[in-house]
Parts: sequence; structure tokens; C-alpha cells
Amino acid sequence: MGQGLERLEATNDPQTPAPGETAERLAAERSLVSAGLAAPLRSGTPAETGAAEAQAAQKAAAPLATWKPAGIQGMDVSSHQTAVNWSRAWNQGARFAYVKATEHTTYKNPRYSSQYNGASSVGMYRGAYHFAIPTRDSSGAAQANFFVNNGGGWSADGRTLPPLLDIEYNPYPDLGNTCYDFTPAQMVSWIRDFSNTVRARTGRLPMIYTTADWWNRCTGNSTAFANHPLHIARYSTSGPGAMPAGWKTYNVWQYSSTGPFEGDSNVWRGSADDLARFAMNGASPDWTRKVLSPGDFNGDGRPDLLTRRADGTLWFHAGTGSGGFSSPRQIGSGWQVFNALVTAGDYNGDGRADIVARHVDGDLYFYAGTGTVSAASEGYRPAVVIGRGGWGEFRHLVGIGDSNGDGRPDILAVRPNGSAVVYRSTGTGAHGPAVPASGDWWRFADFSGTGDFNGDGRVDVVARTGDGRLWFLQGSGGGSFAPGHVIGTGWSIYGSVLGGSDFNGDGRTDLLGLGSDSRVWFYQGTGSVSEGYDAGARRGTVAWAQQKLVTATPDFNSDGIADLLTVASDGVLWFQPGKANGTYGTRIRIGSGWQIYSELTAVGDFNGDRRNDLIARKPDGTLWFYAGTGRVSATSEGYAKVVRIGTGWNDYTQVLGAGDLTGDGRPDLLARDRAGNLWRYNGTGAVRGSNEGYTKRALIGRGGWDGFTALAAPGDYDGDGRNDVLGWAPDGRLSLWRGAGNGLLGIHETVGTGWGSFTRLFPAPSAANGRNMLGAVDRTGNYYTYPLTGMQQEGYRQGVRRDVLPQG
Repeated sequence: MGQGLERLEATNDPQTPAPGETAERLAAERSLVSAGLAAPLRSGTPAETGAAEAQAAQKAAAPLATWKPAGIQGMDVSSHQTAVNWSRAWNQGARFAYVKATEHTTYKNPRYSSQYNGASSVGMYRGAYHFAIPTRDSSGAAQANFFVNNGGGWSADGRTLPPLLDIEYNPYPDLGNTCYDFTPAQMVSWIRDFSNTVRARTGRLPMIYTTADWWNRCTGNSTAFANHPLHIARYSTSGPGAMPAGWKTYNVWQYSSTGPFEGDSNVWRGSADDLARFAMNGASPDWTRKVLSPGDFNGDGRPDLLTRRADGTLWFHAGTGSGGFSSPRQIGSGWQVFNALVTAGDYNGDGRADIVARHVDGDLYFYAGTGTVSAASEGYRPAVVIGRGGWGEFRHLVGIGDSNGDGRPDILAVRPNGSAVVYRSTGTGAHGPAVPASGDWWRFADFSGTGDFNGDGRVDVVARTGDGRLWFLQGSGGGSFAPGHVIGTGWSIYGSVLGGSDFNGDGRTDLLGLGSDSRVWFYQGTGSVSEGYDAGARRGTVAWAQQKLVTATPDFNSDGIADLLTVASDGVLWFQPGKANGTYGTRIRIGSGWQIYSELTAVGDFNGDRRNDLIARKPDGTLWFYAGTGRVSATSEGYAKVVRIGTGWNDYTQVLGAGDLTGDGRPDLLARDRAGNLWRYNGTGAVRGSNEGYTKRALIGRGGWDGFTALAAPGDYDGDGRNDVLGWAPDGRLSLWRGAGNGLLGIHETVGTGWGSFTRLFPAPSAANGRNMLGAVDRTGNYYTYPLTGMQQEGYRQGVRRDVLPQG
């Protein structure tokens, strides 16, 4: 092994060998072996010192032994090996190599580059090692920095082994005893200083090369480095022997210095897959196919596609500007080291589209786009690390564009528990601080940034659930997003959904669906996404908003328009006929004594006589039924004699007439209990004798329903022919649960914000042939109507089949 300090004394040049150095080094190695002091020193003679010495060095370094233990074979070399035959080593089975880079802070292997590149050229994993000379005037940090600055770094390319610290018997008598005259505590401190510096510089703990004898003697049986990988040295056919203190096993065993490979011979403890994971800091390579839309990657003004194939190669597909793509061009290889590829937009502010990629070890890399893709240009510059470790905590990383209006594109990061943050860009190719974006996105299987998908000037996101529903998460413009609502079903047929680019040049962002058959489906964006209603219109201030009880009822007087019933504090029941324009006519008194009830509920035709009915609940939990007559006038109250139809209903905070939820043509009831559970009572269509008009209750929502101010029954809100349920919360979110037609409700969707000021929501009157309307009353009595749209504007047109991307 090259001895920098000895050369410096003899020649005043650490890279010029001293006369007779080769013979001395080989003699020292033989003396250590014969004395039984575990492994001999590595060989490291530098450049030729004359024909005779070069010939002797080559002869000494030539492989003599042929025995190999079972396992993945490897080797290590230094300047002593003047002309390594890498092809021969590969054919003999060597699959990895360590190359000496440095010693102390004065010696650099003059053959390092050629040896390192030689190992790489035949396909070996390769790494660099440093021969440590611990002295009081040369700290661990100083030698670590010298090592990293001269070849000892680590790359996340999936082929580079971690930096290696060679710390063993002192070969220089003038530097003290075998342990360099260090106490065990001093030696442990020096090694820790070296390790911490290497880790800070490269992101990886160094592997430690040593012998059990030296380690236990010179570190005092230290167990402080048990988390470091171990390269154990012991020349024996019986195995690596006892481990140094702290380690239970080894990663690499150096078993011979005389063959079968040039230099020293090693074996990896584990499989080829284990070695691949070791090169990538313990993570497995990602061999899955990934497709992303980076925007205009080649500078022609049209958005393009990039594909990472299953073999790790990266391919460019130029966009045609009409929703299609041209034939692919390979622009990279080795991209299997990344498990997330992010459409970053212009992340460094140079006007070109860039890529951000997460390595399987959790580091984040930035590739600056060049705006040119050709035979001479891959379209991106070399990678730069912009995040060291920790990014593996996120299940999804998504480029979303400028989410907060600062003109710089941001990255959405979602954890497995559904919490999400937005990393704001600095505009320099680095990420800024993380800002919370959501806390309940656990249900989503994947995400895609869409740009401004609904035409409001703010970037949005779409997400898919496992059942194939496509959700729209509207951006707020401040970096956060609404919880979302469904804008499509059946999207599980696609392996990936991409957005964020205007693929056909019409000024609106589009969607792409990529099928398992590699077919690309193009969905032209419309720039409009409906939450189910148009803008509200204020209809004035209504006095009835302050009444004790208020319920909107389906047509109660047989004129075909929904009506309103209110109970005043003195118990008087008032009827107000609905008008086709969404307002109500002059009220009519139709009863008294109704102050005995705590809740009044319109339930539709509950007894099957084709007239709409009422249910009233007393504080004692009894439930009372009023059959509607369909006639309201000065002489007719509009309802028949009351009938008691239940007890024990005082556990509920709200009873809602929800319409027909089960598809049997009979209206049903929903009841929310004090624990936040939701129960359904199927209507029977008859109220007489022992038949109370409903069946035994069924639980359809467990917990959480008490978080809403109230629930409302809008009828068929989404236009699919089934009755739905709305709820609004104190934070202003308007929520939708779509009826499934079988008595169950769909998952919670957010269809609006800013509804927290309303105290009542109900179906407003409308013409029989007009659009249904939602009525809302705020705390000050202002009455608004919102025309319902049926949620038909999903933001995109019907898909059109386009190109087929090559398989792989």
C-alpha cells in the first residue's frame, strides 16, 4: 500500500515512491501474517520505480491462489496493481471493486481514475477507500475531507459502493505502536470524527475495513460503530472468524491477497439483489414503468412526455400539439435508482422545464432542463442533490405549478396517513419551506397536478381512489386545496393519469389516461368544473328564519311546487306556499299548540296515499305522524289527525326525511345520534295499526356525523337519478354524500366552502319543468337560492384514443 509519509521523508513528494518501498511493504505483510496478526496490509505501491522494481511488483501482485468462497466475488486494488485486467476479473466472477483513493492528507493514488473507471467499464459496482493514518496532527475530519475531495464521494447512481475507511495496523514504526500510540478512547474519537464528516459530505456512513484483533485491541472493544457496514479481513479458507466488537456479522470478507483476483480478493455476504440495495443505501431499485409530462421539454412550445421504462432507461416523446406524441428517443439510463419522478416546471427560473427525482434512498435530486433534446443533448444537466434523506416518508410527490401566486412552481408531498404539505420553490432549483396543504387525503391512490383546471386562475389537483373515482381538489391560491369532489368514475382502467399541460393548444389544461396496453387517451379540458350549483341569488330578508321550527316540504297543497312550514314561539303553525321563482307567498295559519315539538320533519309521501306528510318529535322521544291531505286553505289545515308512531327517538340530534334511498319507491328516514352515528329507517309506505311506517334501523355511518351543523336532503343533487344528502360544517365546508340507490351513501365529498354562515339548507321551490334549487338562510335572515346543475361539468370532454407508447 502506498505510504505517503514515508515517501515524503525519502523524496519530498508523497506521490514519488521511495527506493525499496515495494520490498519493504511485501516483507511487512509477510511478517504480520506469520505472526498471526490477522489480515496482512493491503498492497499499495504507486508508480514504477524502475524496470526491476516494476517487474517485482507485478510478480508479487499476480494472482496465485484459485480458491474462492461461495458468494458474490469482488476485489480491491491500489497503485501497486499497475495494469489490472478488468475483463479477466469480470470473467472470473468479480462483480465489485474497491479502489484506493487516498492516504493521510498527503497521498493520492495516481492510478485511481483509470482503475475506478476500468471497474465501471465492465459493469462492476465500484467504490473508493482511504487508508487511515490516525495522528494527533491529522484529525479524522481532515482526512475524511481529503478523501472525499479526491475520489471518496458517493453517487446515487445505483453502481457506487459507500466510502470505505481502511483502519488497521500501523505500518510506520516512527508513528508509534500498532495503534499509532492512541488510547482506545482517542482512536474511537478519531474514527467517529472521520465517519461523521464522510456522512455529512456524502450522505452515507462509511464502511469500515479492519481485523477483529486490531479493532478490539486499539478501540478497546468499542461497539460504537455497529451501525456501520463492516469489511472484515482474515486470510483463511475456514471463514472470516470472530467479528470485531459491536458487529454480529459482516458485509464484505477479504479472504486473500494472493488471488484469485489481482490485488486483494473479497466476497459479498448476500445476494446480488442485496448488493444492489447496498449500493443504493439499503433501498431496492425501482424497476416499474413511470410516465410524466414535464411540459415543453425540448423548447418547441408543445408539451411532451417522458417515460422511464422497466429497464431504467429514460425516453422522450415530443408532443405534436394536438394531443398526440411522436416516436420516442432515449435520453438516459440508470433511472431505476429513482422511485418518484416529478414534473417540476421551470424550477430554477431559467425558462426551461426541469425534473425533480427522488432516489430510493430518500434523497431528492434536481435535473435542470436545457430546452434541447437531440442526438447530442439529453435535455438535462447533471443531477444536483437538493434534499438529503427523509423524502422517503412521502408516498406521493407531485409537481403542481405555482400554488401560492409567487410565480414559482411548487411540489406537493403526501404522507401515507393522508397529511400533505406543499414545498414552495425558491426559483433557484431548490425547494423552500413546507406549508400544510391537507390532513385527510389518505383515501387517494395517486395524484396529478392539473394546472388551472376550472378556469379560476388557481392551480388544482386531481386524485384517484382505488375504486376508479377521479376527484377534483380545487386550489385556494394560497397553497392549500379543498378536500375535493368526484368528477368521474371508471378511471381505474388507467395505470397513470397525467395533467398540468395544454396538450392540444386551446388554452385549457387537459388530462391523459395511460392504459395497461400503453395506449394514450386524451381528455380535452373544458376549463369548467361544477360543484353542483351555480352562483347564489339573494332573495331578501325573511322573518320566518327566526321561527322556532322551520321545514321545507315537498308540495303540500297540490300545486306542484315545494312549500314551507314554520312554527312560531307561541306554537302557531304557518304555511307559506312556494313560488316557481324560488320565493314564498303569503303565510296562512294552519294550526296551534305545536310548541310541544322539538323538531318538525317533512318526509314526503310516507303512507303511500300520494300526498306529502309530516313527522314531529317531542322532547320525550315520542314520534308523531301527520298525514297530509293535499289541501291547504282557510278551512283546511292540510293534515289529518296525529298518530303516534314511535318512542325512544330522543337519542337523536336530527331526524331527516331523506326521500327514497333504497330504490323501492318509498321515502326513508335518516337519524343522527349523539355519538355521531347515522342510522337509516326504511319506509314501508304504510302507517296504520301496528305499522309505524318504517322498519328496524340500520347503521350506515359510524362516527363523525356530529361534526356537521346539520344535514339536508336536496333530492337528486348530482343528476344520477338517486337521492343524495348534504351537510355543512362550522368551518364552512359543504359536503355531499351521493346515494347509491341501495340504502347506502357514498364517501364524503366537499362541494363548496364558505357555507358556515348559513343556519338552514333545504330544497327551495322551483317550477316543475325548471332546475331544482337549493335554499339557504344565514344568521341574519338573508335568504339565497342556488340553482342546481346536476354536477354535469366535470372539467373534460369524452376521451379520445391517441398514440401507443412503446412497451417496457
